[in-house]
Amino acid sequence: MTVVTGATSGIGKAYARELARRGLNVVLISRDLSKLKHEAREIERLYGKSTRVIQVDFTGGLEIYETIEAGLKDLEIGVLVNNVGQKYTTHLSRLLDCEEDVGKVSNTEN
Repeated sequence: MTVVTGATSGIGKAYARELARRGLNVVLISRDLSKLKHEAREIERLYGKSTRVIQVDFTGGLEIYETIEAGLKDLEIGVLVNNVGQKYTTHLSRLLDCEEDVGKVSNTEN
């Protein structure tokens, strides 16, 4: 069994599908339950592998880990793809001691 965080889009989605294609059952973790269910159905349909979904928002704090632990109970996990994305501009701004618009690019072409 493999676990993929951030599994409903981008790199996480690609990892989940590729690992299923290679024969692994997949636990999908993300914050959007409808996207999780859709992706789980697609993996099962396309690759015939079993899936499990765990809905958590990683910005929620430590309490999310109880939900994850319960969702993974009794599973033997062989692969973890920890791909969850978070926005860090506030923390980066503090680190760099600058304004909070770090990461914004202005177009100065004339």
